[in-house]
Amino acid sequence: MEIVKVGIYHDDSLFAKALAVGLARESRSIQFVLMDNMDTTEALDMILSSREDVRPNVVQLVKSQQQKQVEAAPYRLYQYEESRALIDDLLFIYFKMTDRVLEYRGTCQCRLITFASDAGGSGTTLTCISTAKMLNSIYGSRLLYLNLCPIDDSKKYFVTGDKIGLLKLLYYLDTGRDFPLESFITREDELDYISTNIVNACFNDIKPALMTRLVKKVDELGKYDYFFLDIGSCLSRENKRVLENSDLVVFVHRWQNGEPAVYYQHISQEIKKKAGGAKSLFIRNFAGDDWHQENCEEIWISEDREAVRLDEDGQRLRINLARNYGIEIAAIAKKIVEEL
Repeated sequence: MEIVKVGIYHDDSLFAKALAVGLARESRSIQFVLMDNMDTTEALDMILSSREDVRPNVVQLVKSQQQKQVEAAPYRLYQYEESRALIDDLLFIYFKMTDRVLEYRGTCQCRLITFASDAGGSGTTLTCISTAKMLNSIYGSRLLYLNLCPIDDSKKYFVTGDKIGLLKLLYYLDTGRDFPLESFITREDELDYISTNIVNACFNDIKPALMTRLVKKVDELGKYDYFFLDIGSCLSRENKRVLENSDLVVFVHRWQNGEPAVYYQHISQEIKKKAGGAKSLFIRNFAGDDWHQENCEEIWISEDREAVRLDEDGQRLRINLARNYGIEIAAIAKKIVEEL
């Protein structure tokens, strides 16, 4: 996918920031960068500026609708126009400048990320939820979590919600009926999640078409930066299709798995094959004190028995990201932001 990089310079820096946020929500094809001055050496495809400029890639932001000019240079845009209309005008001006049509990629920044492993007990759910919390803490990202394992052990980390069950959600998706997705989502400070039972009897009912519709529904909400799917080591036919449609697959491998090694290697190869063209991130989890980084393309997480503790009421597990464990999880969060 082609990404156009657009700089924004405005005499009113607060307006520039608000404009960048509003426009970024409307297109996944354009990356907006705030500029401190017009003399930047950064490579930009276009610049939106409140000042006139003779450079051919500069589009002036004007305060009057009558000054707007998109048919020929010098290009000028009415800065107070609705964000969607501004994006359309930008795409048209980009075509006039380059003779290239930029594909419109929708109105949401949501990315589908799947966490998978080659064996139970690899810490996939802990890594997934920890990464979600860290993305929220460092980058302010909003995340939606769904566990697609037959046993949903994420319940250990969440307060039991009273939302409508997953089975009814699947029914609505299957029949094509309109429904408020929010009624199936439990909201928390750091991430939201779709409720399932501890024994997730519905996980085999999530057919590929239903998952496609669910992802589209999440996209349409416009509230989430990432949709995290936790499939653990459950490589059902449906979950394999989830891997194929992911923007990024995070593969969690236990640092020292027992025998037979050939079995784990086979599952690893199957995950990589099904991920296809999706980007991949490899994690080695629960590394001992004597581990050393063997591959710069992998992220290693040390074993930390103090990273998870029961809360004071003994109702759920609390994840402590203030320790060294949090530093290593932060490396995963940083990699996700860089990749996507």
